[in-house]
Order: sequence, then C-alpha cells, then structure tokens
Amino acid sequence: SNTRPFLSNNFLFAVVFYLAGSTVIGLLEIVFMLLLPIGVRVGESGGLHLVFDSMLLDLLKHPELIGSNQDPAVLTQMSLGVGSVIVDLAAGMVLLFVQKERAAANAAGEPTAEPIAPTPAPRFTVVIDPGHGQPDGGATGMDTGIAEEGINLNYATALRDELSALNIAAVLTREDENALNADKKKDMAARRDIINSAGAAAVISIHMNKFGDRSVSGPMAFYMKGSVEGEKLAKCVLDGVCGAIGRPLRHVNPGDYYIIKNSEPPSVILECGFLSNANDEALLQNEEHMRAMMKGAAEGILKYVEAAEGKSQ
Repeated sequence: SNTRPFLSNNFLFAVVFYLAGSTVIGLLEIVFMLLLPIGVRVGESGGLHLVFDSMLLDLLKHPELIGSNQDPAVLTQMSLGVGSVIVDLAAGMVLLFVQKERAAANAAGEPTAEPIAPTPAPRFTVVIDPGHGQPDGGATGMDTGIAEEGINLNYATALRDELSALNIAAVLTREDENALNADKKKDMAARRDIINSAGAAAVISIHMNKFGDRSVSGPMAFYMKGSVEGEKLAKCVLDGVCGAIGRPLRHVNPGDYYIIKNSEPPSVILECGFLSNANDEALLQNEEHMRAMMKGAAEGILKYVEAAEGKSQ
C-alpha cells in the first residue's frame, strides 16, 4: 500500500544526461520518470516502475544491448496490468530511436557496437600434468643446474595456452612450483584423482629427460604398455612435436609408469628433451623453442581426439 516516491535518482541522472547533450535520450527518460511513477503502487505494479527505473535506463545508456529485431514485449516481462501497454509503447520508442541512431551511424560510415557473440563450448578437456614439484625437483641440467620441475611447469602452461587457442579446455595437476604433497605417494595419488575426475579426453604428463650418455638428445614419448589408444595418442603427440621443431620422427615407447598406468583416459608421458645434453639443455630454456614444441603437441592431441571421435577428414 506504499506509493513509490515521485522522483528517483535516475530522474536526476536523466536531467544531467539531457544537459550534457544527449537531448533525445534525456527528454525521453525525463518524460518516462515523470509519467510512470504517478499512482503506481509497489504491491500492485511495482514491476512497471522497476523496468524504467533500472533496465530501461541501462538500455538507454547502452543501446548496443538491444538487438535490431528485438521484440519490445521481451523488455516488459515485469510490467503488470494496464501499465504494460504504456511500457510496450515506451520500449518501442526506445527501439525506434536506437535503430534510427544505428542507421545514421552506418550512413555516416561510423562504427557501431555489435552484440558480443557467445563463447563456444570447449571441444573437449585435456589434463596436463607438470611432472615433479618441490620438494622433488626432478632432473637437473648438467651445465646450468636448472631444476626440471620449473621447466615442466613452463611447458605445461605453454601447452595450456596452445590448447586454449584451439578451443580445448585444459586442467593442470599443479600450477606452482610445489608438488601436491611432500609425500611422493600421496602426491602421485592426488594427481591420479585430478586426472580421473576431470572428464578428460586425453592426459599428457610433461617431463625433461636425463641420461648417462650426453650425446643422446631430442624428445621421446611413453604410453602404457598394452594400451592401443595410449599408443595412438603418444604417436600423434610425438609426431606433432618433432615436426614442429624439425627433429626426425621417433618411435614411441611402451612403459609402466604411475601416471600412464593409473589414468583412465588415454595418456602419454612427453619427455621434451635431455637435460644431460648441452644443446637440448639450452633449447629447453628457449621461449621460442618451447612455444613451437607445445604448439606441435597441442595439434597432435587434437588430431588424436578427432580421429578417436571419428571427426578426422
């Protein structure tokens, strides 16, 4: 039974808007604010005032939010009773004004704001596992002493960026220098849980290699022994990586490591290079090399998943 105040803060804003130079919009808003609140009771048709006290003012300030074919009735869903007729007419006036403004801007060659397109849903999800993490630093560079865990994380985040560019979602098992648990067994179990709860189409664990013979170099890939899909994924990833950095293609290798053994989705361990090889150690710390390698890995993952889903051309 309480009647809403005759004027509102938005009415004062409309006056300022009018004085500032937006004559037509300001006049419309002043008319609406003077006309509509009279006799409107909150308990009976409060929606009528609400439409013009908030939503309509926003539309006047941001006309790009109104589509050129928008039905005015859509703007007045909150109005009640006889007031809906007034609101529909008023909304129609706003739409007409906006459309005329757009037409004038187009005729003058001025850019007009376009509605923002909805973000498409990701194609699928990939889990990226940056190996190791403090207190387990992994392998160390023979020449620079750099710890593997930091390089793994850099490559994992670069791969996430490349997957995102392909509209593929990515989940990292760790996002800083620390392992998920100081206890190695608990750390690996936590990674397994993330991997198997992410609804992923594929899993890739990022590592750097080390070997006694310092002449050995280049990327390698491991899949779970006996996993047909794991082998296909590993081949697509390694072929993509080798092609991206100009390395000869290599055979993928079967293995029995914890991550690939306990991952429900197809999984691969990508050893990006050897920290025991002087040339690899330098390349693995090069930004351009890293980006190229992870772009190849992302394209390899996409190739595998599309083939697995029957989408390859």
